[in-house]
Parts: sequence; structure tokens; C-alpha cells
Amino acid sequence: MNCFSEGSWRAVIAIAAFFAAPGLCAQLVTGNISGRVTDAGGATVQQANVTVTNEDENLLIRTTTTNSEGIYTVPSLPTGHYTVAVAAPGFAESRQTGIPLDANQILTVNFTLQVGSVHQTFTVSSEPFQVPAFSDGTCHSSKTQKSVTV
Repeated sequence: MNCFSEGSWRAVIAIAAFFAAPGLCAQLVTGNISGRVTDAGGATVQQANVTVTNEDENLLIRTTTTNSEGIYTVPSLPTGHYTVAVAAPGFAESRQTGIPLDANQILTVNFTLQVGSVHQTFTVSSEPFQVPAFSDGTCHSSKTQKSVTV
């Protein structure tokens, strides 16, 4: 003798499918980015800061640090295009852009950091402007520059 009628079985199957579907979808729309960070001589760089940004949404997704072997892992990222940036004391920041990540992909993005100074100098330039001629027929134009040390 069967405890469930045909309609009851359909209800049980529908409920089970409803609760199982979100887990299946989550597996299909994420991927992982991992890699190793070394210096120019091939030595591992420990405790380097790794920043992952989703370029499609211009959104910072995660930050992490490398372990004692210079390895980092950023799991469960939504599919899209990413920028991965790595910074460590005594090294110039390095970044890779336009990294496509597909569903269920395990992507390896390695970095080799170059020795750099702690201080970086940026030059900010203004746009040239139109200068009227003076009464003696001469005109002077200049471009303004400022250096900012960070």
C-alpha cells in the first residue's frame, strides 16, 4: 500500500526541486582567482596585499594577503572581467587588468614584483589655455605642472 497519492508525490518533487535549485545556480555563476607572488629573483613575497576589482561593475570585490608560500586565493567570484592588483612594502605595485572569469573557472594569475621605492611621485598637468596676444604682438603660453609626492 502506498502512503502518498500521485498528487502528493508531485508536491514533494516540486518542493525538493525548489530547495535544490539555488545551490545548483550558485555553482554555475562563480569562479576562483588564485596565484603566486614572487620577486624578480623568484623568492616568494609573503603578506602581499591582493585586491580584486570587478571591472564590469567598477566594484571592489575582495582583498586578501599572500600566505607564507606567496600564494593567494579569492574564491566564489561572480563571472565577469577583473583587475587584480598586488602591493607589498619595498616593491612597486603591480596590476593585471581585463581578466575574464567564466563560470566554474579556476584561474591562475601570477605576479612578479619589481623592487620599488616607498614614495611615488605623480605629475599633475593642467590643460593649456588660450592666451590673448599682447599689444606689442607677442603672446605667452605656459603649461602648469605640479609634482605631488605621496
